[in-house]
Amino acid sequence: MCEREKNARQGERVHKRRRHSNDILEPYRPDIVEDDLEGEAVDSIISLLEEDGVREIYRNHWSSLRTYYREGPNHSHYTFRWDSQTKPSWQQWLRSVFSRQEKRFKLNLSQSFVLYNREADEFRFFHASKNNARVWDKPKTICRFQDINMIVDDLKAVDTLEYARQQRLNTKWTVHSVTSTTFYVDKLPDFRIGGCCFEDSMPPYVLQNKAIVPFIIDTNHHQLYDDRLCFYRCMAAHQTGTRRCVEARGRALFRQWTDTSVDEFDGINLWELDELEDVFKVDIDVFKFKYDPPCLVPHRRSSHKHGDVPHLFLVHGYHFSYISDIDAIAHAFWCEKCGKQYKERKKLIWHEKRCAGNKIKRVLSWRRVSPEPDSPRSSG
Repeated sequence: MCEREKNARQGERVHKRRRHSNDILEPYRPDIVEDDLEGEAVDSIISLLEEDGVREIYRNHWSSLRTYYREGPNHSHYTFRWDSQTKPSWQQWLRSVFSRQEKRFKLNLSQSFVLYNREADEFRFFHASKNNARVWDKPKTICRFQDINMIVDDLKAVDTLEYARQQRLNTKWTVHSVTSTTFYVDKLPDFRIGGCCFEDSMPPYVLQNKAIVPFIIDTNHHQLYDDRLCFYRCMAAHQTGTRRCVEARGRALFRQWTDTSVDEFDGINLWELDELEDVFKVDIDVFKFKYDPPCLVPHRRSSHKHGDVPHLFLVHGYHFSYISDIDAIAHAFWCEKCGKQYKERKKLIWHEKRCAGNKIKRVLSWRRVSPEPDSPRSSG
């Protein structure tokens, strides 16, 4: 094949992958229609307000409460004006924000509102603030489109007026109205996963746990892997149910995904797992280890639409190992909404579908599994 034909093929493949990926990650790409900064349209909006004091606040602070956005290389913010005091279209707003991002990002939000003092008959404007008036103590990490749907559910459960009351100066002030919501986006550095030849040694909590297949040593040649195919070896182990013969199967899966050579392949991005799920018809859950206290924590949850769930273990942030038995690793499971504990994961899954409790981070207590020399999964 000549170089021109090869480049054309590769360009066609990349275009196809991107188009397919957009269908998954961004099924809806609405534009953000900004409010005018001044003019008749602004005067018309302000004239509909009933109180003189509120109209004055809107005139003085229109530039910060109107619908608009500012985007930077690392930080962006998106403000959406409330048209009424009914709950806004969180889903439409968040989809608009998501559609403009090219990398993983952290998300938080704050509200702007008007306060009213009955004794003094005075109105006051409360600005949204990223530093001291955030809705969430910790920002949410957004890796894929399904994360937006989960955040929409969270926001629907938030009592916005109660949040505003907690920000007021004292009890003499009441919340008159919410004017706008500002979303703060902090972009995360993109990184690729697939390093198999470690500069850092494999952690002992991986080597000592026989429910994890680390995939760092080529047992056929008794040497460290020096490529970035760890993800495909994990998929091969999941498909075959064994540690054996994964090399040929893993490379076949790799070729199913791309025609890039193994030497030129530099790994996958975490967000590409959405497309890989559809290619291999699986639902990929990714976990990582937390030292204090020792526990297993979810790093990436699938939307679970295929019914076949491989569990991957992310080591050092750039290497996938395969979890052959998730229940053997964790002897306790916690609900991320209410904190209730279960000894079996299937009971937790049943509970999560019905739980409406307060959200806390779910941790899976770490279990050290004794070696099983006769098991094909016990080899590194």
